[in-house]
This record gives sequence, C-alpha cells and structure tokens, in this order.
Amino acid sequence: MIPLVLTVKEVAEVLRCSPDSVYRLLTFDLEPEPGKIPAFRIGAGRKGARVARSALEAFIRSTEAAA
Repeated sequence: MIPLVLTVKEVAEVLRCSPDSVYRLLTFDLEPEPGKIPAFRIGAGRKGARVARSALEAFIRSTEAAA
C-alpha cells in the first residue's frame, strides 16, 4: 500500500523514474498546471518536498487518459 504522503524518492519508485525527473514534475503552486504533480514542503530545501498520495494518483490517471 502507498503511504498517504510520499517523499520524492518514493514517488520516483512508483513512477519508475529518477528523483530528478520527479523534481521537474513537481509544482508548489496553489493552482497546478496540467502535467504537474502538486507538492508541498516540510522544512526548507529540496529534501522537504512531499506529495500526497491522492495527488500522485490523480497525476497517474491524467497521464493515462492523455495517452
């Protein structure tokens, strides 16, 4: 089971890509643009980035629908 909140490394494992690729997909905007994964920060810096499981699932659904 996927945890409720994931680190960038965990998102990369789910998507089977590199953490750098995940960082390029992340957005911290309140209104995310299509093709981006909404994220939030815990603390300062890149290592504090987190993604809600629901946001990751929505991203996966949107990319499947676009394919």
